Amino acid sequence: MRTTRQDNHETGICVSCFERLSEYIDNELGDSGCSEVREHLEQCVCCSACYKTLKKTIELAGCQEDAPVPENLSNRLKQILFLN
Repeated sequence: MRTTRQDNHETGICVSCFERLSEYIDNELGDSGCSEVREHLEQCVCCSACYKTLKKTIELAGCQEDAPVPENLSNRLKQILFLN
């Protein structure tokens, strides 16, 4: 019987993988950490989808130009922050 990537979804392992995705993408994990995440991504369709989505989000965000926050929004955010 052939094992699919879907069969290897385990909540505890997936949470650990998810917590390290940003570090994995930024090449901030050591060799063993990268290997662990890479192996899990190859086996788990759920985590692989999260990885691809995060990587695409980072790519799209990097294409955006910096723009100042509109003054009315800035004022509203300051009010919210200072109320807490």
